[in-house]
Amino acid sequence: DYKRTERQRIVVEAVFNKLKSIKITEFTSLVNELLPFVQTNMSSGDMLKLATGFSFLASSGIEQNRFPTDEQAVGQMINGVSYVTFDRDLVKNSVYNYIFKHEK
Repeated sequence: DYKRTERQRIVVEAVFNKLKSIKITEFTSLVNELLPFVQTNMSSGDMLKLATGFSFLASSGIEQNRFPTDEQAVGQMINGVSYVTFDRDLVKNSVYNYIFKHEK
């Protein structure tokens, strides 16, 4: 699962970097071009609001992490199935600290 989520993070980062090169005035045409390929309950207006807010994110960059971290998880066989086990409270606190206290 780690490799799958790593690939997803690579795609999200690539999309983020591509969007940074697009002028804010081009967002409307981009949203309209992509809408036929997206199924959502959001209106195109709501999507445009999010897109215009993206310019703030683009200037600050993107950070990513994975929880549980390697140090917090243990691979374990349970009834013949491989699982990643971890202390839920420890990981929950790590996520909280990462988001709200900016600890890495």
